[in-house]
Amino acid sequence: MKNVCKKLALILSLILLNTPAVPAEQSIQQDLIQDRTVLAKEYFNIGSSFLKLKKYQDAIENFDIAIKYDPSYASAYNSKGIALDGFGKPLEAIENFNIAIKYNTSYASAYNNKAVSYIDQIGIKFYSLRFKKWMHLNAQDFLHEFYTGKHGFKIQQLWEFLINSALLEG
Repeated sequence: MKNVCKKLALILSLILLNTPAVPAEQSIQQDLIQDRTVLAKEYFNIGSSFLKLKKYQDAIENFDIAIKYDPSYASAYNSKGIALDGFGKPLEAIENFNIAIKYNTSYASAYNNKAVSYIDQIGIKFYSLRFKKWMHLNAQDFLHEFYTGKHGFKIQQLWEFLINSALLEG
């Protein structure tokens, strides 16, 4: 009986030694998915979920992986820029918005996000050009917020900003 157990143990150990190691679950999934675009979209979706939760570092990491799989993925660059801006890195955000615009020149969201990052960078809390009509109708409230708000900028800075934004629009 002892010989049978020893032989059985020897056979089992030989079988186990010849069996290839089981790769990590992530590697299996990536091997099954051959299309790099599909992988890019999956990581983009994961990054978008983290972005909604305001977990910017996790979002950035997943957008980087999406970009690795599809270097021309404009939405991934745009979303990475949003995460970087939320993380307090407006200059890096602007770089990513520029890359998104490079790959999709009609990407309105990237242009808008780039403008918002520029505004954040100089510290102006501005209500976006879409609200010009509101600003016109509520000029006193807008000026009060701009002048006494978080940053308390001077009217000259407001004037320069409005002139520059009008030139960009035109």
